[in-house]
Amino acid sequence: MITEFRTAWSILILFVLSIFLGISNSTNSFAENKKAEDFPAVKLKTQDDKVVRFYEDLIKDKIVIIDFMYTQCKGICETGTANLVQVQKALGDHLGRDVFIYSITLDPEHDTPEVLKAYAEKHGARPGWTFLTGNAEDITTLRNKLGLSSLNPDLRRKLGLAIKASNLDADPQKQHSGMVLIGYDAFNKWEKVSITSRPDHILEVIERMKPPLAIPKSFAALALTSEGSATVKTIEGQIINRKPIWQPKAISASVGDEVEWKVGSGPHGVRITNWAAVKDHVEVETVPDQLPFNTTTGQNPLPGSSTAGQVLLRLKIKSLPPAPAEITFHCIVHGPPMNGKVSVAAASAGASEQR
Repeated sequence: MITEFRTAWSILILFVLSIFLGISNSTNSFAENKKAEDFPAVKLKTQDDKVVRFYEDLIKDKIVIIDFMYTQCKGICETGTANLVQVQKALGDHLGRDVFIYSITLDPEHDTPEVLKAYAEKHGARPGWTFLTGNAEDITTLRNKLGLSSLNPDLRRKLGLAIKASNLDADPQKQHSGMVLIGYDAFNKWEKVSITSRPDHILEVIERMKPPLAIPKSFAALALTSEGSATVKTIEGQIINRKPIWQPKAISASVGDEVEWKVGSGPHGVRITNWAAVKDHVEVETVPDQLPFNTTTGQNPLPGSSTAGQVLLRLKIKSLPPAPAEITFHCIVHGPPMNGKVSVAAASAGASEQR
């Protein structure tokens, strides 16, 4: 009875923590369908004394790592900065081109641009790793919105959690969660990890942020085939936090479009679960090095192995399938729980003329 009570209490604490810290197993642990207007409209100042807009200048269309720290912190901040130094080293020329690191101070009164510049130089930060300061209220708003706030001592007491003596008199502004936020705004992919995680784990999360090769910028973006005619929409099989998912799980397409399923991470194969209903309305396209697709059963064979970027299936939509005009699918490796759908609409008159 006592054991069951302790277990239930532990689960309750973890649940409350997940709410206050915003921690989730989902890639979109920060937010769903995040738009520019949903980010705080704050301005910050870099270590080079340049004023920047948080969303427009730092986040938009970039893969980013967001870390809250302060230069006088001798505990978790030092460990976190040391980890990011290793991440910087591993990124090489990709830093500042494909991936950007932002370290935002929690002590803006002390951490002026000059102080941050000295700190950056001390740790060998290269272009692409920016240290930021600003108004204290703006920084608090920003970290609360990003879900990177810490639990204050009063809340820790209510939850029955341990309180370090060094934290009792600590400035709440300087208390932080010890998490970093890694994300790609254009694809609305966000994930939190501990700043004390091994650098290779942080790099794995960064790798998951990369977009499918078939399309730039966003899932809504268009990519042309070699003929320059059809819109290709890509669905990627992923393993995120040990959970298999499709990215995205549901999309919309029009007659004349092509839909492509491919491997992101982990072993995957696709089965079109309503193949009998849609097979006369689609055409299987041939793509180099793709997995075989059985047009009788409507699925790939079980893959012995697969590599990131490998195409599982590409279908060209020739005509509107019967109601409800959907192509439904799941993964043959992970089964029906890993399912998804393509909602098909008739091509517009303008699109029909172009095709």
